[in-house]
Amino acid sequence: MTADGFAPFGTVLTAPGQERAVGRAGGRAGPVPVLHNGRPGAPTTLALSWLALPGPITMLERHMHSGQCFLPMAGGTMLVVVAPNGPASACAFVTAPRQGFDLHPGVWHAGVASIGGPTLAAVLLCRDGSSGDMETVSLTDPWEVALP
Repeated sequence: MTADGFAPFGTVLTAPGQERAVGRAGGRAGPVPVLHNGRPGAPTTLALSWLALPGPITMLERHMHSGQCFLPMAGGTMLVVVAPNGPASACAFVTAPRQGFDLHPGVWHAGVASIGGPTLAAVLLCRDGSSGDMETVSLTDPWEVALP
């Protein structure tokens, strides 16, 4: 996943390497603006989630009023499938180690999956419990993502 390739869908977040964490310079990456919130009354929520392994994609979701941020905490890498204009426009990305991402509001996407071993991710989303939090669509024919 590269910043330029993912830019139409969101922001790539890459943690600095440990070599930058030595000495006075520290090991900071950012700050980067993330997690757009189009509803000030919807608080930012945090979920810690062990991501599922890739399987057939049967549903897409989007969050019209909020960005959604995935930050890896432990484990493998993530498979990110986005479909900016619905199912006909799908493309897939694989994160690098120490790489997370923030989806723009309104981007259709599949559930993020773990590849290369179990992955624990911190997932941030602004939500208020209303029907405006998430919209879903079921796929008539499930998708399979072929991994190299």
